[in-house]
Amino acid sequence: TKGVYTSSQYLGARLMAAFLAIAAFAISLAAARLSGETAVACVAYMLFKLEEAVTDHQFSVFQRYEQYRAILISYSVKGIVSLGGFVAGLYFSKSLLAAILLMAAMYGAVMLFYDVRLQRRWEKFGCSFSQACTILRSCIPLMIGTLIVPYMNFIVRYEVQNLCGDEQLGYYSSFAAITVIMTTLASAVWTVLLPKISADFQKERYKELGRFILKISAATLAAGFLVVAFGMLLGPWAFTILYGKDILVYQELIFPVLLTSVLLTFSAFLSAVLVPLHRHTSMLVCNVAGALLCTVTVIPLIRYFGLQGANLSYAIGLLL
Repeated sequence: TKGVYTSSQYLGARLMAAFLAIAAFAISLAAARLSGETAVACVAYMLFKLEEAVTDHQFSVFQRYEQYRAILISYSVKGIVSLGGFVAGLYFSKSLLAAILLMAAMYGAVMLFYDVRLQRRWEKFGCSFSQACTILRSCIPLMIGTLIVPYMNFIVRYEVQNLCGDEQLGYYSSFAAITVIMTTLASAVWTVLLPKISADFQKERYKELGRFILKISAATLAAGFLVVAFGMLLGPWAFTILYGKDILVYQELIFPVLLTSVLLTFSAFLSAVLVPLHRHTSMLVCNVAGALLCTVTVIPLIRYFGLQGANLSYAIGLLL
């Protein structure tokens, strides 16, 4: 919003982060001692995720020029062709590696022939590493904050597996997938809203910013109410289709997991608002405190309440 860095410098920072991620990924892959076929498939999927990282940068440029229709078209086409490529690759080759490579190729084709072509209309497409370290240092609190939710997902599932076994983990993860879907949807929405929040803050339009945040908060709560209502109504039917009738033994998890999903969505929104307000430390402290509370309470709550306790520890952390 301030124009301190160019798009090429942001892309350089993004690619440097990607190179660091690849290095960490290679070390993790070596330590995991996976089979050769699985390891190669993991590398292919990492390439696909790097394409998503570049897309993330491109969409920030689209937002600057208020090209939201282009974002809609790009997201939609990528979703369709990458999934289609994966299914086709798996169907015809019976190989996971071929399916992932075809998925990445289809995604990359849309990036090259649509995103890059459009971006060049507004500014020159380039890459510079001149300010990459400075940008990444500024992003460290945001990076740690972004890792909090995946960490909470991990620690809750890890303790469910330790205390309840693999079968119980399977049932819990099936219901908890709702939170992953909600988080993905929420992050896509909040990302689009951030430029306006940042611009209002920079131009000191505080009343307008306050009204906007209240409107989005109200809309989030209303959407959350609808999600819970429809989830309670259609959840048992949907989960039966996906996982079979055996899943209904644990259908009492639907309501609390839906509530946790709404909490997660609202928490993600509040964290997203703090970023353009330059309250990175506040955001980080809040999120870390919630994650620590979840970590401390997850074992006793699972022992006392079973799978409901796992969800409860997650919700308590989010609420804090």
